[in-house]
Amino acid sequence: MLAVNVAVAIGVFLHKIALPPYVPYIHLLVDYHFGFIKRALIGAVVSLFTANVPVWLVFALGGAAWLATLALFVQLFRRTFGFEEKHLPLFVFMAGSPFFLKNFMHTLGHFDIYGCLLAICLLLCRRVLLSTCCLRRCSRSCLS
Repeated sequence: MLAVNVAVAIGVFLHKIALPPYVPYIHLLVDYHFGFIKRALIGAVVSLFTANVPVWLVFALGGAAWLATLALFVQLFRRTFGFEEKHLPLFVFMAGSPFFLKNFMHTLGHFDIYGCLLAICLLLCRRVLLSTCCLRRCSRSCLS
């Protein structure tokens, strides 16, 4: 089942790069030059590095964000459930869900994946943040 999900994701990616990316490309062209505009943050960051935005940059940024989200999701799943045999069906169900990674592949270049990437990063950093707060509390209580 996991192989089928990988094949579908590759097929969607090949189909997606064959189509012209009208809306995601326009989002990369927009910046804050004329004031605040919704969804201009990524375009403003891109404009810091290049004056002319090539069309392939839509797929490069979207693909990099998709791969980073996939890698962080695998790390989060491993940390939460582990990769024992009894949890593999859950992994296949979650990773192969049409509402998660396949949806982000279908909307490659749109900004939805950045929110998911941030949420997964925050979930992974939760332990670090909590342990830091607990250490600060413990050190304060120990000192007094």
